[in-house]
Amino acid sequence: MRTVLLAILLAAVLFLFTGCAGCPECGSIRRDNDVTTIFTSETIVPEYQYFYNGEILHTKAILGVDKIYTLEGEYWTPIDLTQDQLSSWVQEIETRPTAADNQTGNFQGYVILDPQGTRAGIWYSRFDWGMFKFPGGNVIQAYQPRFRPGGGRFSNHEGSPK
Repeated sequence: MRTVLLAILLAAVLFLFTGCAGCPECGSIRRDNDVTTIFTSETIVPEYQYFYNGEILHTKAILGVDKIYTLEGEYWTPIDLTQDQLSSWVQEIETRPTAADNQTGNFQGYVILDPQGTRAGIWYSRFDWGMFKFPGGNVIQAYQPRFRPGGGRFSNHEGSPK
């Protein structure tokens, strides 16, 4: 019995130290109040190319990616972001009832980090989970934003139960 417990403990420790190593090309996101301020002050960062998730009139997330990267991802629409469009989005986000689309949470800013921890972009959304892969050649593969498991409710549009 003691051997089994030691084996389980060893497996848990190994998982903790190597769990992230399973995806060496995965980046990460980190919540950042300065990024929130960039968006709420309606600032367009000229070093970024912009994308949105959702509908043009009702965006679910805004993504700014450093221009050295090419973005791949079927869930993101490129946009030549203008001051008028960003102002429209921010105004709509600030007046949108939180539960109107059966989702919870307020929009927050996040920094997108590559696997080495270098800033690759910014993200503004009520979703608190995003997956970004960096397969090489200055390419970012961006997947659909979601809530962390147990962190919020999905609408039917996200394909998960209410």
